[in-house]
Amino acid sequence: MDFEQETIKLLALPVKAVILDMKGVDYISSLGVGAIFKMMKSTQDQHASLLLVNLQPQIQKVFETVKALPSGVFKSVEEVDEYLSGIQKKFSK
Repeated sequence: MDFEQETIKLLALPVKAVILDMKGVDYISSLGVGAIFKMMKSTQDQHASLLLVNLQPQIQKVFETVKALPSGVFKSVEEVDEYLSGIQKKFSK
């Protein structure tokens, strides 16, 4: 599976948020950073959010170094669920 091609297909759909679980990623190349950066740009263009979950410390450091860390970075899926639940509660009032 080509990550970039799959993201292009995904972002052709109307989305409000994309959640990437990075739990199994312990190395990322410049191509991977570029693909995620393109995904971040595409979600911004759609006024959607890109949320990263379970970043390994070395992967987070890469994103911080190249100043390409999305604003939505969470330590766990549970933390994302709490965040999204809070947003829904805020707008359902």
